[in-house]
Amino acid sequence: VRFFENMLIKRCSKLLVSSLGFYDFYKKTYNFKGKCVLVENIPRKAIFQNFSEHEKSKKENIKVGYVGIVRYLDSLKYLVSSLDMFNLKSSNKIDLFVAGGGDKSVFEAIMTGSTNYEYEDQFEYKKDICRLYSKVDIIYAVYDSNDYNCCVAMPNKFYESLVTGKPIIVAKGTYLSKRVEELGVGISVNINSPDLVKAFGQIEDKNSWYNVAKMRLKEYDIDNLHEQYKKQLIRAIWIINLLI
Repeated sequence: VRFFENMLIKRCSKLLVSSLGFYDFYKKTYNFKGKCVLVENIPRKAIFQNFSEHEKSKKENIKVGYVGIVRYLDSLKYLVSSLDMFNLKSSNKIDLFVAGGGDKSVFEAIMTGSTNYEYEDQFEYKKDICRLYSKVDIIYAVYDSNDYNCCVAMPNKFYESLVTGKPIIVAKGTYLSKRVEELGVGISVNINSPDLVKAFGQIEDKNSWYNVAKMRLKEYDIDNLHEQYKKQLIRAIWIINLLI
């Protein structure tokens, strides 16, 4: 794959990417010297326009949400084991919500502990995404940092965090973690380390990463995000038309 990428990159004058992490990677790995055209994975404004929070009762536990195709099993196992470890020691329990396609039996096989969980199968994005995110308090988006694509990509979950106001947990050493830390909208953890259990333990603290992230997300300018996307799209279409 790298051989063919190298051949193609050498023939490119412009690179259309969904994350500047890709541009940095191609520049460093293949010495790409052309221009970069960025079009991010920002969801359509109309989809989240009527997003509203679920009215949470005082008895309800905080809920971590994994919304999307059930894959990256090591990452999911890390989440489940960390929740089990935290819930065994803490009186303030944290629940798990998973929604998306994939093999449900694989997911159920790793749910061997005492953590309460809810699972929904495949969903229709436009119709269901607001309802699904209204159920969760934290978005889990920890992907394998040894996978170069995961290291440089910007997943939908980052932008869904911004538009729903939900703090996000991501993997350290990725371009995603760089963006999350710059904005202060979540926390980065090393997979298969005590980081996640520690992060769960800090949630109730007044000045925790969780409460700081909620404040930053409340202040975030969503309208500017969508305006930025429009400009990116117009620029990309203009450049593509020049090349045709």
